[in-house]
Amino acid sequence: MSTQYIGFSYVPDKQGDEGLVLHFKEGAAQTFKKGEPLQLSSGKVVIAAASPMGANALLGFAEKDASGVTDTVVPVRICRPGDVFNAHYESDDTFADADINTTGFDIKRKASGTVWCIDQDTVTNPKFLVLGTAELDARGLFLPTAGGPVYVKVKQSTATIFFAN
Repeated sequence: MSTQYIGFSYVPDKQGDEGLVLHFKEGAAQTFKKGEPLQLSSGKVVIAAASPMGANALLGFAEKDASGVTDTVVPVRICRPGDVFNAHYESDDTFADADINTTGFDIKRKASGTVWCIDQDTVTNPKFLVLGTAELDARGLFLPTAGGPVYVKVKQSTATIFFAN
């Protein structure tokens, strides 16, 4: 049985925006899986090195698994301010009603190495706001549960690509 990797997936908006996918060359010896966070290193995409990411720039998320061959062109779902992604909430964090759409969250790889999640422990360089979940809790609220799926929105300060004329 193959290992299951859990990363981030884009949620199209109501206007049908499918997000922004750009293509970059793959760095040397990459093993990232679809949905894992990527950053640029010497102009090539590599899996996010830090966990939590902290001040490291987040480019976006892999749209397909790495080939493992240097300079192979791969699609990357770019993190634009306001984009919404489906993610997992860190299983050892607590979450309060007041955290929805107010508290910043970072990205963290769980100890198992196969799950990337939203992390509340390190918020010095927050990249996302939690919007809620797709399921109602016992009170009828969209409140994330430990280890459960959440919808997150990219914060304004997270965008790392700038376009020039």
